[in-house]
Amino acid sequence: MKRLFGTDGVRGLAGEFPLDGETVRRLGYALGEMLGGPQRDGAASRVLIVDASLSGGLKAARAHPCSIGVVSTPALAYLTREGGFAAGVMISASHNPYRDNGIKILGPDGMKMPDSKELTLERMVLDRPAHDIPELPPREAVAPLLESPADGLLDGYRRHLVAACGGVGALAGLSVVLDCAHGGASGIAPRIFESIGARVRSIGCEPTGRNINERCGALHLERLCEEVLRTGADIGLAFDGD
Repeated sequence: MKRLFGTDGVRGLAGEFPLDGETVRRLGYALGEMLGGPQRDGAASRVLIVDASLSGGLKAARAHPCSIGVVSTPALAYLTREGGFAAGVMISASHNPYRDNGIKILGPDGMKMPDSKELTLERMVLDRPAHDIPELPPREAVAPLLESPADGLLDGYRRHLVAACGGVGALAGLSVVLDCAHGGASGIAPRIFESIGARVRSIGCEPTGRNINERCGALHLERLCEEVLRTGADIGLAFDGD
């Protein structure tokens, strides 16, 4: 029986177990150990990561975390695999309000970490005696994350999506409304659909960090339906936050 991981990562209210600062730092440390351990050269254990609590734990285990900012989970999966990273970590509310957050961990192949490794991480986080874990730095003492090396990879991901959709001009003449849920697709989806020729009307593309999935996105289709009817679009597509 899993105690931290559910069907799709570690989920809960931000600031409360299992997403309280100490548990998240322990998870980062355990992940860093699993990826290489304190005796291994950290350059071989770089991790895509965006949260300072996880970053502190990873750095304590000599991993090298770096941030790629706000992207979708599929983008992270692509970057993790194509960039040769040891793991990818998504801080994600998925289709939920921003207070209900989560942590998804991807392996170097860009796929979800197998159950056996999740169970190992749980034991390392929850069952290890406190004296076996080095004192982790407080959140405010964690140095800034490394600069992301992923800008070129993001361009590669966009090209990958355009090719997967049939190439430039594949949707020429099609009118599309996109609801990006103020989330990870906001900076990607409109550009992709425009690249393949669609006339795009975008809503839910102004993320503030607190408005993700707020009366928009895959669980709240009312505004999307209204925009499709109002503009006479051929189709409307809704994303969830990640």
